[in-house]
Amino acid sequence: MSFRSGFLKSFDEQIKLSPMIMNPSRFASVQQGTITYTGSPTSSTSGGYNYLEFLSSGSVINSDLPTTVEFLIVGGGGQGVGARGGGGGGSAVYLTDTFSLPVGTHSVTVGAGGSTSSFYGTSATAGGVGSVAGVTAGAGSNGGGGGSNAATGAAGGTGTLDSFGNSVTGSRHGGFDGGTGTSDGTYNGGSGGGAGGAGAPAAPSGTPDGVEITSFPATYHYGGGGSGGVHHGVVGTPDTGGLGGGGGGGGWGGSGSGVSSLGGGSARNTGGGSAGNDVAGTGGANTGGGGGGTHIASGTRAGGSGCFVIRWAV
Repeated sequence: MSFRSGFLKSFDEQIKLSPMIMNPSRFASVQQGTITYTGSPTSSTSGGYNYLEFLSSGSVINSDLPTTVEFLIVGGGGQGVGARGGGGGGSAVYLTDTFSLPVGTHSVTVGAGGSTSSFYGTSATAGGVGSVAGVTAGAGSNGGGGGSNAATGAAGGTGTLDSFGNSVTGSRHGGFDGGTGTSDGTYNGGSGGGAGGAGAPAAPSGTPDGVEITSFPATYHYGGGGSGGVHHGVVGTPDTGGLGGGGGGGGWGGSGSGVSSLGGGSARNTGGGSAGNDVAGTGGANTGGGGGGTHIASGTRAGGSGCFVIRWAV
């Protein structure tokens, strides 16, 4: 046997024995980087994906090779304001298409109520703050609700849809205005805009829900608008609070023998609310839900904090 034929036979045997070349799945596995983190996210595996769920700030560390990921980012909900102020607007929500996360340490900012969340050059800004009568409500990812008194109904805030950064693309949810407070003597404040729709002109009906994000890893609504406050109803009849928007929007408070309801359901947390005079609900933690408006001037209620979730194939 010649040297050349012996060399080719030896090379052919090496190919057959090489697990990396003969096993495509192993070859594919080395194309994904190793992802770790700082902070205290929840780690899980579901439906063929690894998940990290950040409920507070931290970082994602991709240590060796670019990795194809998707992420969900939710900004903090806006504050509901007293003196019949409208509920704060629900936050913006993003669900990206897949993209290649470069090697390196990438900061995760999870915004508190009224604050922006961000990751890899993309931000989910906070919802707008509700207002008192005569003052236009705050602008944000979704606008706050306008306040009301006997003669003046304030305008709701303007919602603005954010953009992506670093060539990331995907779905954006938000950009809805808050509802206007009434000026017909009913003292009903407008609800905040939610990630699923515009705010209603008067509580308690029509509070906008957040947007439903499925299987990420659980299915929740995020960014519900907070309900507007109410001053009084029919004499002798309790003012019964309505729900905040589905997605953790805060409930609202009445006067007299009022009752404040919980925020909307189908959320990571439903938001605050309890039976009692002038007790509005806070936005649900890690939902981006807006805080509810309330009757009394000192009754401001915080919006819910945001969250961040990243996933990549197992």
